[in-house]
Amino acid sequence: MTAEMLDLPQPIQIRREAARTLYVTTPMTLAEIAAQVDCSERTMKRWSAADGGWKKAGGPKLTERAHGIADRMAKAAAELEAAQVPAEDRPAAMAEAREDIAAEDRAQLLVAHRNQLKVVDGLLSEAVRSRSDNGARLAWRVAQTLAIKQRAERLAWGLDNGEQDHTIVIERI
Repeated sequence: MTAEMLDLPQPIQIRREAARTLYVTTPMTLAEIAAQVDCSERTMKRWSAADGGWKKAGGPKLTERAHGIADRMAKAAAELEAAQVPAEDRPAAMAEAREDIAAEDRAQLLVAHRNQLKVVDGLLSEAVRSRSDNGARLAWRVAQTLAIKQRAERLAWGLDNGEQDHTIVIERI
């Protein structure tokens, strides 16, 4: 949808699209995004309602894509550049671009988590090599703190909200 179709001045339309992209792709609230795009929370709510209600990107397919992207990023050992929203004004293209941004943001978080776990591995290896009880305790504390931090981040980004496929096996005798 173009600004001319909505009869909105171009800067307002750009802020509106930026606000929608931030809401869909990040765990930010409407109030936080309103501050980012310099408008009121009420305006944000009106924009969302006019678009049929903005929904956070999520679901098992998005999480699976994020893991796939994280794997490719780790194998390449290089950072990906931020996805750019195409210049097209078609809503379908914009929705796909938003999903790509959300998946890449989550992938970067997964890569960061994997790198953080390497620190714990290094501390533990050093403690075992030097047979240091204090070193082992430090590795344990760092691992616990990291697990709490990563769990909170995964929940905030929607990576651990029960959306993954689970297989339950019940054995009866």
